[in-house]
Amino acid sequence: MTAGIRPALTLKHLTSGDADPVIVTDFLRLSAVPLLSNVLAGEARGHAVFAVDPVADLARCRAFVPLAELAAGYADAFSAAAPPAERIVVIGYCATATLALRIAARLAGSSQVRAILIQPSWPNTAMISADMAGFRADLRVTNGSPDDLDGDPGTVLHRLERVLQADMHAMARASGLTTSVGVTRALADLLDRYRAWLGFLLASRAALDRPWHHGVPVDVIAGTSGPAAVPWLGPGSYAITRLALPDGERLAAALLAHSALALANR
Repeated sequence: MTAGIRPALTLKHLTSGDADPVIVTDFLRLSAVPLLSNVLAGEARGHAVFAVDPVADLARCRAFVPLAELAAGYADAFSAAAPPAERIVVIGYCATATLALRIAARLAGSSQVRAILIQPSWPNTAMISADMAGFRADLRVTNGSPDDLDGDPGTVLHRLERVLQADMHAMARASGLTTSVGVTRALADLLDRYRAWLGFLLASRAALDRPWHHGVPVDVIAGTSGPAAVPWLGPGSYAITRLALPDGERLAAALLAHSALALANR
């Protein structure tokens, strides 16, 4: 994507309040688990909560978008929508941790910003390869992910999209699916979602090779044995909260949200 050009980005204003505003980066999963941003909003206790879903936004954009462009777009949208605040909390869930840190760095010039990363993961080549293989398996392809995931991320994304599109057409033919408008639309929506997720992972992987603003304090919330390392920060330079997560994704989400808000209120 051409530098400086951004897709249409959505900043959802979930709750209002006079406490420090909170920005949550998250993405909708293919399950019944609610978005963490919605769980947080339900326990906001006076915080204005804003939410962004980069995968949903990228599904509406055919081009590759660098993470810096996403972060700048969301940060600028927040600055335009929210009144000036002395302190801002940015919460990043799972694979959106890198985006959350980039948004925090963007906002740090005008406010005190704190980043809270919940069960962070850092997209790499192995993750992209595994997810691509999983998508192809869903489309009844058993030979996994293309081997070459290196090089320009926009070029890689375009190549992966072409592979998935061919897989979809092959599955439709083998299944005897009609080419009705409904089937065509459903397959196009699925391809958009696949492309958006892979594009976000590729953008996040590329951003890990670039410096980050070290002036933002960082907290990490993770399970008792989950990864808690932050690529740019050395051990002991950020706080880690370990939680014994309950069985059941809804209960775990509630505990994670409660813990994040407790940190935000310190």
